[in-house]
Amino acid sequence: HRNQLIKLRKEYKMTPGYLSLIHGLVEKWSRLGTRELRNGTILIGNTPKINSNSYLHELYGPLCAIEIAGLEDTIGIKFPIGLVEFFKIHNGCNLFNDLIGIYGLKKAQKRTDTEIELSYPYDIIIPNLEYGKLSPSRRGIVIKRYTDGSIILAEPDDTVLRIADSNKLS
Repeated sequence: HRNQLIKLRKEYKMTPGYLSLIHGLVEKWSRLGTRELRNGTILIGNTPKINSNSYLHELYGPLCAIEIAGLEDTIGIKFPIGLVEFFKIHNGCNLFNDLIGIYGLKKAQKRTDTEIELSYPYDIIIPNLEYGKLSPSRRGIVIKRYTDGSIILAEPDDTVLRIADSNKLS
């Protein structure tokens, strides 16, 4: 399967500096409006022509150590250090209306009001359980899946890779 892996960048690592890069990237859109929700989720770049509750960027509130350990237990794999550090600050993110993102812990199953709907990321558990069935010897964590079948994988050494078509891993 290694020959199917394509690196997103020459040597992209989830080092502490990447968070500053994400924050710097989305901060300039705050001129369009921001909103902070009760759970610490930060919405940046209001786009009212789409919907009054629509934002370009969603940085979800943090996870505690117990929640992170619970995710690791459920998925059955130890998370890379960079991903653990990310989750301590953000429980996932969606940038540029979901063009770029990192899955997180979906705490609410029912979306009954707008605040709850905007408060939580796409679920990291389901794609990882599916990927684990396709690739039992896997080492990484699925942090994003795209409609073309490709997935973004965070490896134990904090390298981030793209698998062009995860459906071909069977």
